[in-house]
Amino acid sequence: MKQYRIAIRALLLCVLCALMLMATACAGHKAPAFADLDFTAVDPSTCTETEKVTNYVKISVSITDAQSGEKTTCEDIIVRLYPEVAPETVANFQKLVSEHFYDGLTFHRVVKSFMIQGGDPDGDGTGSSDEKIKGEFNLNNFQNNLKHIRGVISMARGTEFNSASCQFFIVHKTSAHLNGSYASFGYVVAGMDTVDMIAETPVKNNDGGEKSTPINKVVIESIRFVQPE
Repeated sequence: MKQYRIAIRALLLCVLCALMLMATACAGHKAPAFADLDFTAVDPSTCTETEKVTNYVKISVSITDAQSGEKTTCEDIIVRLYPEVAPETVANFQKLVSEHFYDGLTFHRVVKSFMIQGGDPDGDGTGSSDEKIKGEFNLNNFQNNLKHIRGVISMARGTEFNSASCQFFIVHKTSAHLNGSYASFGYVVAGMDTVDMIAETPVKNNDGGEKSTPINKVVIESIRFVQPE
C-alpha cells in the first residue's frame, strides 16, 4: 500500500511539472480565439506593394506547361499574417520575404483537396533556410487557435517539432487533423482561385511514392509586402 501511495504521488508530481512547463512556455502569449480573427477578403487592385514590413504579402505565381513551354501568370495570392497567433513564425516569414528568399522557388508538393506546399530552396521537400524556429502549435506547448480551414497558411516541418524554417503550405480543403500539430500563421484573403488552379495541376509520383510532384512547373515568382487601402 505504501508503494502504491508513493507511485500515485510521483504521478501527480509529474502531471504538476508538465502543467508548469506548459504555463511557462505560454507565458506572455495570449492566443486570440479563432472567432476573434479577422478573415475579411481584400481587393488585390487596392493592395499597394511596399518595402515596409506589413502583415499582408502578395504571392505571385506562374505555371509553365511541361509540353508546350507556355507560361501562364496567375492571379496574385494575398495572404494576411497573424503575429498575434504565431509571433515567431510570422517574424521568420517576414524576414525571408524581406530577403526575397522565396523568389524563383516552387510549389513542389501538390495534393488536391488537401494542400499545396512550397518555399523549399532544394525544390524537393528536403531543403531549409539557415534558421529553425519554435513550432508554435498546441502539441508543442504553444497555444494556437487558428484552425486549418481552407485558405490557411501554415508551416511545414519534419518529425521534430522545432524543425520548421522556410517551407509553408496553403490548405486547399479544411484539414482538421492538422489542428494543434502545425504552426498556422495566416489566411488567404484574395486569390484562392489561384490556389485552386495549382491544386488542379497534374501530378506524378515523387521519390517517396506520393503522387504530389507537379508535372507543370509551379513557380513562386516573388513574395512582396503589400498594404491594402
